Amino acid sequence: MGGPAAGHYAAGRFEVSSSPISSHPYVGRVREIPREAGIARERFAGTYVRGHRPVILAQALETSAATSKWSLDYLAQRVGHRFAPIEYSLRPVYNPNANVSGGIYHRKTVQLSDGLKLIATQQRQRYWYYISTIPVRDLPELENDLEAPDFLPRDRFRTSAIFVGNDGTGTQFHYDLTTNFLAVFVGCKRVRMLAPSATASLYPLGIDSPLCNFSQLNFDAPDPSRFVKARGLEIWEGDVRAGEMLYIPGLWWHHVTNVGLTIGVTFIWNQTWWQALNWQSIRMQLAHRVMPRLPARVRSAGR
Repeated sequence: MGGPAAGHYAAGRFEVSSSPISSHPYVGRVREIPREAGIARERFAGTYVRGHRPVILAQALETSAATSKWSLDYLAQRVGHRFAPIEYSLRPVYNPNANVSGGIYHRKTVQLSDGLKLIATQQRQRYWYYISTIPVRDLPELENDLEAPDFLPRDRFRTSAIFVGNDGTGTQFHYDLTTNFLAVFVGCKRVRMLAPSATASLYPLGIDSPLCNFSQLNFDAPDPSRFVKARGLEIWEGDVRAGEMLYIPGLWWHHVTNVGLTIGVTFIWNQTWWQALNWQSIRMQLAHRVMPRLPARVRSAGR
């Protein structure tokens, strides 16, 4: 199983806060994300796809070449000559809210060998560094290391982006329209999730924002006096470890934090249109995004 490389790209170990999430001012209930090993295709489709529920698929990628080979050294050898964007910030977890991120979050293009060194030596840097959302198609040397698990139709399963970060880095609550799988090949990602029905309590950025799928909340620095609806939330929580992947249904909110040096990839699952439909999710998104923008007479007519 893959792990942090020794030598030139060896990474330091940092400690993520272990304060109980149950005491968080926004949280009312904590549920564990289900974890299943050796799941059959029929059970996955019936319980989680049609149920529109997340699940951690344990052992799904244990035989993957990426799980056994990947490390910072391996990436440097294979794709270190390529150039790609790297994010760096004064805060470890990315939050795009303009009110809190102005002048704090930055992005620049670097040679990947240099970017990996910055991540490996995080403890000696002023900034937090995170390689995120590099399309896997831009790193063709890695594509042969990735394959779909046996229980998923391979013609509907495609790689999306690679993520590399050290301990404590991550991304604030956001959702994706697509159904995704978050795969971990090195390290561990701590994921907290909220169902689409929590959308109003998460204060999404305005629909005119290019990042309208992000919450305004900084979960790591709560402000309950300002975000008064963000209380009593039902949080789903789980750790996705090397060789595992998390099924993220479309429109589910998720907050991701790296635990130790972590290398992962997102996969997009191109479901058929009837599999992707979830009327509760669609109704919630219409209610909280489209309806507020309609003229008052139209809104009142729909009541």
